[in-house]
Amino acid sequence: MLNGTGFNAQTYLEQFAQHFEAALGANNDIDLRSLCAHQPQAKGSAYWAKSIRPKISLDETTGTYREQLPKSRNLKGDINARAAEGTISRREWENMETSLKTFENDKARQTPHQDVDFYQTLIEPILNDTGHEFETEDELLEACDPTSATIMLLVSAFKRSRNMQMIAALKAASTTRKMLDLASASGTFGQIVNKTVDWNSTAYKNNFITTANQGYFSLKEDAPLVRAALDAAGVSDKTRVPCLINPHDFAQTCINSFDKWADIPYVTKQDVENGTMPDAFGLSFIKCNEIPKGKMYAWLPQAIAYVPWKPLEQKLGEDPRYKFHPTFYAKEAQGFARIDDLGVVEITVKSA
Repeated sequence: MLNGTGFNAQTYLEQFAQHFEAALGANNDIDLRSLCAHQPQAKGSAYWAKSIRPKISLDETTGTYREQLPKSRNLKGDINARAAEGTISRREWENMETSLKTFENDKARQTPHQDVDFYQTLIEPILNDTGHEFETEDELLEACDPTSATIMLLVSAFKRSRNMQMIAALKAASTTRKMLDLASASGTFGQIVNKTVDWNSTAYKNNFITTANQGYFSLKEDAPLVRAALDAAGVSDKTRVPCLINPHDFAQTCINSFDKWADIPYVTKQDVENGTMPDAFGLSFIKCNEIPKGKMYAWLPQAIAYVPWKPLEQKLGEDPRYKFHPTFYAKEAQGFARIDDLGVVEITVKSA
């Protein structure tokens, strides 16, 4: 610095940055980004995550979401009945009664259209940053170690902030989507429009569950229902489902399910990294202090999209306005969004 009396910022930055990254990697908190669908790195102010799935609708009789199927078509039988099904031949069409040669019957003969839902979900970057001002160079030197209390606390808050951004997308009341407008009464029918899509118990009956018992989530009575809600959306039985749960609610689940599991396994960082997540009825419990008591969230990894924008960037410098105190700053930019509303389940623990 000036006259050689300041500290070598570049050297300290390299050291502190390496220690910060080392501590970030060693931190035992689960990085929820690992349990999301990773999208390509984005540029600019927004990213549209593409989604494609079969055309489905809720079948009230079965309580499940059913994929659109080809129409049943009889190749033999009464010509009058088959005219409406479109299974008559050209020769039959030419020779049948004129009264049957309607536009509707001719339309039924056309090649059937198997519809597919496609849409794009808006994801915008969110800044995640942290910093610390050292009053003296000695304090900086003392903290320049991956095991120092200062670095470990900075890392812990930084990682929590990442997870809170993901949780906000997980339970968002609505998302912004670019999709085909199929509302017949709309003047934009058949056009691509931006829509705010709500996520609630009215639109998604299976995705909002209240526990059978007051005060706790039961492995015996509630976990199978969560699994059923996802199965009803066409999810494979072998798909593991992460489930965020408040530590106090987890304790009550352990207490009240002792007859089923004496030691209910919960997910650790190592389980996620090694692909060995324990589960009960397909649910992998993750204790989380950011989830309020009485609420739980289960989701399919492919239902939440994670988009990286700016990788981790760190700076260290002196500011003459603040007595030339060494100041550390770290930032990154990323975005999250729920791209499949059927792939997330909100569980409410019944209260008094």
